[in-house]
Amino acid sequence: MKKVSPYLRSFSPLTIRVAFLLGASLFFLGLFIKLTSEIKEEDIIHFYDRQVLEWIGSLRTSFFNGPMMDVTALGSPTILTIFAIFGVLLLLSLKNYFAALYITVASIGAGIGTLLLKSILGRERPDVIPKLVEVSGLSYPSGHSFGAAAFYFSAAIILISYIKNFKVRIGLFIFSSLFITMIGTSRIYLGVHYPSDVLSGIFLGISWSLLLAGIMVFYRARSNYKQ
Repeated sequence: MKKVSPYLRSFSPLTIRVAFLLGASLFFLGLFIKLTSEIKEEDIIHFYDRQVLEWIGSLRTSFFNGPMMDVTALGSPTILTIFAIFGVLLLLSLKNYFAALYITVASIGAGIGTLLLKSILGRERPDVIPKLVEVSGLSYPSGHSFGAAAFYFSAAIILISYIKNFKVRIGLFIFSSLFITMIGTSRIYLGVHYPSDVLSGIFLGISWSLLLAGIMVFYRARSNYKQ
């Protein structure tokens, strides 16, 4: 504790900030664990998954099919990788090395985490409504939702570090959350994921982003103190 105390004292603003980020990360991780355990043990989740899928399927129209495919592409590995590379290069040009590392680890970790969890949990994709796009692989958690939540939420956290206006900060988080929700909803609309797949991906992506944010804030403070 002696090594930490000079820049991380009890009840200091930094301590509260780090504790909040890590606590929020644990909260969303807990939601993911709870949902996963319910899926493994309770039929009620499967019932509501099917009901919601059928209801959303009934809302399909040719007018929305194209836009939903465009929205879902914003959570695809290819697009997220392009955005992440662009973001990292921009942050490096601004000499914000902690943020560049943050967005890199957030993106790579989400990709690896998706592959590992899908192989471990082994949930098959839904066959409740016809799929509007061709997909392969397993279903839980939704990789698009996990990746989108990890990247876009992390991007929002980095952006607010450059913004002083509190209302603009809140608006940015609301926009980011709605954007992530739209991507997740598009996966259900296209018939390639259950709602619980999407929720689990969002919970996990936000948890991962907040965990890294807490670590980044702590080590940035430590680095600044040593200088």
